[in-house]
Amino acid sequence: MCVFYAIARSRSAWYPQWRKGRSFVAETGHTVILGWSPQIFAVVAKLMIANANRRWACIAILADQDQVEMEDELRARVGHPGRTRIVCRTGNPMDLTDLAIVNPHHARAIIVLAPDTQAADARTLVTLLHLRDIAEQHRHPFSIVSEMLDVRNRELAKVTQADDFILSHQLTSLMLAQVSENKSWLPCFRICLTRQARSGI
Repeated sequence: MCVFYAIARSRSAWYPQWRKGRSFVAETGHTVILGWSPQIFAVVAKLMIANANRRWACIAILADQDQVEMEDELRARVGHPGRTRIVCRTGNPMDLTDLAIVNPHHARAIIVLAPDTQAADARTLVTLLHLRDIAEQHRHPFSIVSEMLDVRNRELAKVTQADDFILSHQLTSLMLAQVSENKSWLPCFRICLTRQARSGI
């Protein structure tokens, strides 16, 4: 009787956290996406294609959004995940306690999306500094790719030791300039940016 009571109490303590999207992600070798922006659907779609030949794969998303709303949007915009398990968690990527929910020091790769807010790069830099400290504390290096909006912040961000930075506004401007000069580039960009395009992510 005592055993059943203990199990019931442990489940009652865990259930509210699960309902709130705050339960711990007990995964290893997974891909972590920090933040939520319109780019997330393309990123998840590409990762799903890249994971198609893997026996097991997991994407853990941490964003300051409602868990159910994130899951519903991904289901509507991306479709069936195939062999990839997608886990959404609610939390602030700038908060160390919240970052721990997605188990970053056991991840194979981390992608940081620039939030669709003012001072987006400043918020990204805080997250990157936390990730650097986590990697040093656990002595477990992981790949980090971060989106930034302002090219002037790239030099400052180098102190975070991220592997690469995607300057999304600059990239968009370059693509628009290329298409305006030579419309033959348009089919190429369209193929690269569709879900069906093969990716090496």
